Amino acid sequence: MHCFKGKSISRYQWGRAHYPIGIKHSRQSLSSIQASYFSNTPIFKHTHPSFLNKSDILASYKTIIADKLQPLFNVDYNHLSSSLHKPNKLEDGDLILPLPKLGLHQRHSSELQHYCELITRDNDFFEKIVIKGNFLQFFFNHDRLLNKTINDILKSGSNYGKTDCDTSKSILVEFSSPNIAKPFHAGHLRSTIIGEFISNLYETFGWKVIRMNYLGDWGKQFGIMAVGYEKFGDPKELENDPINHLFEVYVRTNTLIEDEMKKDGNNQSDTRIKAQEFFRRLEEGDVEALALWKHLRSISIDKYIKTYSKLGMQFDVYSGESEVKKQSIFNTLKQLKEIGLTQDNHGATEIDLTPYNKKLGKIIVEKSDNTSLYITRDICACVDRHQKYNFDKMIYVVACQQDLYMNQFFEILKQMKLTWVDKLEHISFGMVKGMSTRKGNVVFLDTIIAETTKQMLTVLQSKKQLTVPESEMRDIAEQLGLSAILIQDMKSKRVNNYTFDWKRMLSFEGNTGPYLQYTHSRLCAIQSKCEDIISLDDCKRANLSLLKKPEAIILTRLLSQYHYTLQKTMEDKEPSTLVTYLFTLSHQISTCYNSMWVLGQPKDTATAHLALYLASKQVLANGLHILGIQPIQQM
Repeated sequence: MHCFKGKSISRYQWGRAHYPIGIKHSRQSLSSIQASYFSNTPIFKHTHPSFLNKSDILASYKTIIADKLQPLFNVDYNHLSSSLHKPNKLEDGDLILPLPKLGLHQRHSSELQHYCELITRDNDFFEKIVIKGNFLQFFFNHDRLLNKTINDILKSGSNYGKTDCDTSKSILVEFSSPNIAKPFHAGHLRSTIIGEFISNLYETFGWKVIRMNYLGDWGKQFGIMAVGYEKFGDPKELENDPINHLFEVYVRTNTLIEDEMKKDGNNQSDTRIKAQEFFRRLEEGDVEALALWKHLRSISIDKYIKTYSKLGMQFDVYSGESEVKKQSIFNTLKQLKEIGLTQDNHGATEIDLTPYNKKLGKIIVEKSDNTSLYITRDICACVDRHQKYNFDKMIYVVACQQDLYMNQFFEILKQMKLTWVDKLEHISFGMVKGMSTRKGNVVFLDTIIAETTKQMLTVLQSKKQLTVPESEMRDIAEQLGLSAILIQDMKSKRVNNYTFDWKRMLSFEGNTGPYLQYTHSRLCAIQSKCEDIISLDDCKRANLSLLKKPEAIILTRLLSQYHYTLQKTMEDKEPSTLVTYLFTLSHQISTCYNSMWVLGQPKDTATAHLALYLASKQVLANGLHILGIQPIQQM
């Protein structure tokens, strides 16, 4: 293992600058780079989007390293830059470069030593560079890192981590999308919170986001609901508790259909036939059928809006299958037939996708009774959206149960020769097992929120030194409960299935939402106790060189990784990446409490400590907001 210390010399002459292909820059001295990197003047123009954010320390250091190493290694600049990554462990450096990834195997130690000397010569960007086998480990200069990271966070505040690199782009995110007249349960929750997270994430990167809730308000399932209401519905119960009553009706109707099919033994049901007939009446514009549909749809949307408000979410557009015009469906089916995609299947219209992908099979796009199907309405809706919003990207947040369907849907659009198909993306996620709306064994979100609120209220009331005013206690308990719900879902990979159980939902031990909230509220308490002595402006002028303790340096190194974490989160649209980072950050904050006090310290030391804590609080709050969680000030 070899280690090279950097030298503190004011300036040095860059070698030949190498930037992404197609971009030319003149040679620049280190003094000009430093003046830009540690000021408000950007020099890395038109490079990787992350470079446009002057607070993104890791991206800036990657540029510095890549510019110096590219002519020495004679490899592709972009490949070299992307090969530099954050190690899993801080003890392995702030950035690490695996040489085999560049095709550079078994380099001579003396050669690597020479390269490291060239990188560290005449500058103090690096504390050291360690050669460990076929890896180069880069450790940043602590004083530079402290000043740059903490000052940027305190200056930027809630904007820290945001970038304006994509302000001209728009994205439409379709998520949640429950079926009308059915209660909002834990199964819908996954699409809702993942969709909101993705929307917040794109806004952080400067995109204009359109949040769309595409309701399942049309089709066979509504026929079942309508026929069931005519048979089992009670106007008084509908008025008193509309959603739960409709849910009971839906369950009873599906049970009746199953009983009829078992009794007949020929897979037929009179109730199902009536449901299909009701839907046919809807498509033909029957006045009586439409009146019932409008009534139940209105009740459901009103209830959903109240539920979303509890989650702190608001949609820009409420759309639905019913809004797809009949003429659009006719034109789409006509187009599919004209380009030779469709074929007859006993009166129904079918598309065989196996010539394009054997795994996609066949799919019906029109029933034999000429009623439309979800796939046909989805095609029309997608075309209409592109015409209306002219989006740069559209994301469908849909469970993995529909992976085949989404692949079929995208392939049909591709075969229709729509040039913007590559703008579409399906974000899949695992299922919440153990629940079925048809069988009635679901747990509704309102129930989940009520139970978690009750649990947290008990915890708050049991605290010996309660700082929460009685009038605010229930609201804070509800926020704690919501953070428990959201974090327990997002802390695992989104593609993973999980079985719903109350023990998991109500657990407040270990890495949980309440733990993140507690960390934030404790930092707020530290700030509150010091606000008459140390101001925010004092912290912005703090002597950060006093932060010499190893735990302070580790915390600062973690803070410097926030932008990098957001980049990785954006790459795979994975909330668990950000959640894991926030847990790591919170644990390190807790470690600092043991030795880095604010009260009772000399003012210059206290100010430096508080500056680090306020920076940590800001990053934690910014990360929670992206996850859709409102940080709590006290608990």
